[in-house]
Amino acid sequence: MADGCTEILQLCTTVGRPCLEVRRMTIQDLLDEWGIPYKMQGEHQHATRGFVQIDCPFCSPDSGKFRLGIRIESESCSCWTCGFHRLGDTLLEITKEPWAVIWKWLKQIGSSGIGRLPTEKPQIRPIRLPTGRSPLSLVHRRYLAGRGLDADLVASRWGLEGIGIHAILGWRIFIPIHLHGKIVSWTTRAIGNHPVRYLSADPKRDGGLSIKHLLYGEDYARYAIVVVEGPADVWRIGPGAVATFGTAYSQEQIARLARYPVRVVCFDAEPQAQRTASRLCEQLHLFPGETYQVKLPSGDPGEASEADVLKIRESFLDT
Repeated sequence: MADGCTEILQLCTTVGRPCLEVRRMTIQDLLDEWGIPYKMQGEHQHATRGFVQIDCPFCSPDSGKFRLGIRIESESCSCWTCGFHRLGDTLLEITKEPWAVIWKWLKQIGSSGIGRLPTEKPQIRPIRLPTGRSPLSLVHRRYLAGRGLDADLVASRWGLEGIGIHAILGWRIFIPIHLHGKIVSWTTRAIGNHPVRYLSADPKRDGGLSIKHLLYGEDYARYAIVVVEGPADVWRIGPGAVATFGTAYSQEQIARLARYPVRVVCFDAEPQAQRTASRLCEQLHLFPGETYQVKLPSGDPGEASEADVLKIRESFLDT
């Protein structure tokens, strides 16, 4: 599969250190094994019932202040100073071990390390759309054509509109975000040299859902999905691609991605994006199904060649 055009890696959980004998470990066992100091209730002012307190590796490592609490009966971590963190990320930061090692140990305590995935359907408030929308103008069409896209096709398929003169959203492409055929949020893409490429709906002000609770393009998803960063990447790859609106994915998005039997993560080629893609793949690999990481020769999925788009579709989406 994918010889020459794409580099495809099926991830597996291999580890370089042995695990403990099979039994259900506790978080205290795990911390003892790594030699991480911790405090229990009555041993420190920050230690409360049901929590194990450690030094927060994000805001006060090795400080002896024990600000971060790990709830013994769940996977949640909370620091008195910098707030909530995922258990897997916390242990990764403290130990500097590879993700595969972290997973192995988390499984010993019955944890996925990503926090509890949402199970309740969010309440959707009526969405308010921005004013000034109209069919794509010549300027908007030129921008899309410059990205190698057919303006008529993407506008028809994804419901794109143009915004011209506007106090806040001037000269942008309006991008509605659908869920089950209904618009539940929106974002916009600047067509000029603007420092803020995307401006999106604020659920508190505009209603709808947070974009970080959604996957752009999911209404077209079926058995397999190609996970990309932004809407323009989805337009380029076509139906079956879904976007997380940047590399900072959320637990709600992980929950949505995990439902698909085949997940293909295809972020930009820059090192930071690839590291994040690897981490996302590792977390998705904990769920049933197949997870792949794909790096395109063009680097940016939104600028993929016709050959690369055809290859990734033949390999995963059109089978």
